[in-house]
Parts: sequence; structure tokens; C-alpha cells
Amino acid sequence: EQAVKLANGRVANAIYQQAKEQMGPRLSGEQSEGLRILRKALTEKYPGYQDSAGVPEKTSVETLVRDLTKAVDDPKLFRSLRRL
Repeated sequence: EQAVKLANGRVANAIYQQAKEQMGPRLSGEQSEGLRILRKALTEKYPGYQDSAGVPEKTSVETLVRDLTKAVDDPKLFRSLRRL
């Protein structure tokens, strides 16, 4: 999920930067408003855009318990631990 969000963020950021560069260095009020609308649309279409890039979200206790429970029942993990 995090990898998808990061990829979405990169794609959306590239789209936004391309649009911004096409408008030139000095934006009019109308252009700024257009970029704001674009940013909002990109945020809706690409989950992960404008998230804290590269900063993982804090894992919930429920997720940790679920993942650890799955790990306990994983035969591959069990076999790898027997080798230690």
C-alpha cells in the first residue's frame, strides 16, 4: 500500500509540475486558481499525493497484532526459525 501511495505521489507530482512549468515563472490569479483545482483533482485521483512523502504512517496496534498472528502461522517463518 505504501509503495502504491509513493508511486501515485510521484505520478501526480510530475503532472502538477509539468502544468506549473507550462504557465511560466509568474502566475496570474487565474493560473494559481487553476493549479489549486488541479492539485485537488490529483489528490482525489492519486491517493498518496500530498501525503508526507516517504514518511511511513504509524502502524496501528490492530495491524501489528494481525501481522504477528499471520507470522506465527506461517510455515516458512517457522522453518527459518528452526535453523537458528
